[in-house]
Amino acid sequence: MHALWYALPVTVVGVVVLFIVVGLRYLYKGKNPPLWLKFACIAPFMIFSFRYWYLPIDIAAGMFSGIYDPFHNTFPGIAEKDMIPCTNSAYSCSVLSFDYPKHVAWTIGLFDGYTLHAWIPKVLKVHILFNALALCLFPWQLWLMQHGKIHKHRVVGRIIGISAVLGTSLGWFISIRSHSHMQAYGGVLSIFAFGIMWTSVVVPATLGYIFIKKKDIENHKKWMIRCFGALFGSFFFWRIEALVLQGMFSSANGWLFYTVSSWMFGMLLFDYAARTSGFYAAKTPQLDTAIA
Repeated sequence: MHALWYALPVTVVGVVVLFIVVGLRYLYKGKNPPLWLKFACIAPFMIFSFRYWYLPIDIAAGMFSGIYDPFHNTFPGIAEKDMIPCTNSAYSCSVLSFDYPKHVAWTIGLFDGYTLHAWIPKVLKVHILFNALALCLFPWQLWLMQHGKIHKHRVVGRIIGISAVLGTSLGWFISIRSHSHMQAYGGVLSIFAFGIMWTSVVVPATLGYIFIKKKDIENHKKWMIRCFGALFGSFFFWRIEALVLQGMFSSANGWLFYTVSSWMFGMLLFDYAARTSGFYAAKTPQLDTAIA
């Protein structure tokens, strides 16, 4: 059973990475990836994130910790001094605790936060729900715009904007309430880092709204794509960085680096994708006529 709980997240991450690579091939050829592929890069990972709703909290959180154990124990690097055993004796803090008795401190901090503070899982579930809604609607939103579905585009856009702001705000709220005393996260610096991540989503979303109210479609598209990229990077690239870069950092420095850099990577990649595929330059006559 432990192996199953480990195989599940590894499989999900592997599938999403595969679809991202396929999407990059489309971009390399100067083509816009099809709608199904965009959903495939997002939906499996977001469905897996809902495990906090349908699994016991210790298993759901233990899967998050466990996926990093083989990498962190095999290539501990600078983080070796931050490898510690579980501190909450009521649970095994990782689904691989039977193989790896020590874990990087930030994964222990996360697990203890989820299991020792009853309010965190409740807020986390809503945080994931809103962010998942925004992320999964974004590809459809782009398709609606390209096909001139103006009314649906406006409605879905409002849902995405509200969901993204609420979801990221709840994530920052968790850090404000619980991170200041956690040295594994970098203490107060973690709150600051999450504030930057929050800004990376909320500011582009706000600018996108302002530009569409001014009927500036070109800048509206650019800022909403950047918002999409920052949100995707914050969720997905954060976890990939933590998986492959931990040996370069201590526990706290790694946590801070992923939090500050993951949204940048996502924003840059999505901006590059939009330029390469011709999305920014593409004309949308029906949309232009409706807004004019």
